[in-house]
Amino acid sequence: MKPSFLKILNTFLLILIIISAIYIIIAPFLPQIIKANTINITLVDNLSSDIDTPSLLKPAPDKQPIETISEPIDTSIFAINIPSIKLDSQLISSNTNKDLWKGIWHRNNTGNPVNGGNMVITAHRFLYTGNNNTFYHLPEIQLNDIISITWKGRKYDYKVAKLFEVTPDAVEIEAPTEEHILTLYTCTPLWTSAKRFVAQAKPLF
Repeated sequence: MKPSFLKILNTFLLILIIISAIYIIIAPFLPQIIKANTINITLVDNLSSDIDTPSLLKPAPDKQPIETISEPIDTSIFAINIPSIKLDSQLISSNTNKDLWKGIWHRNNTGNPVNGGNMVITAHRFLYTGNNNTFYHLPEIQLNDIISITWKGRKYDYKVAKLFEVTPDAVEIEAPTEEHILTLYTCTPLWTSAKRFVAQAKPLF
């Protein structure tokens, strides 16, 4: 006897549900898996090359001084760029935390490069809309890394000065400050909200 149409449909829907569930589970970990594979490939290439090129196994050279403010950019967008973790994303500046679900969000009642104070920027570790608009790799940032903020068409550079973790109720990380600092934070570990990873940077301008 041939299987009925409903039986075939049910089987198809079951397979679709299983595939969707697997994707939902593994998607948050894919960027880390891809990054690990990329590093392994690079290591093999470096070890097999006859050319004396810097290896990932060698210490990174000291960073060269970076110009603090570039020429004005011919646009009015807001953006954030962190080369060390390959983050280059638009920045949403608003006073509604609903925008946190859209991408990297600046609380516009906190500081900014023009008015100073504590400039607070936060984002989720993972969104199904893509990792470019998240702080997925923020916990991999290192001291002295450079963070660039594009603010109303001009780029401002900051150097990471402090890295630490706090509990979710540590609201003091968003407190106003007399000196101008940049505060970035996100949830950690991945896929939890147990703690907040915080990176604070000082201006180079």
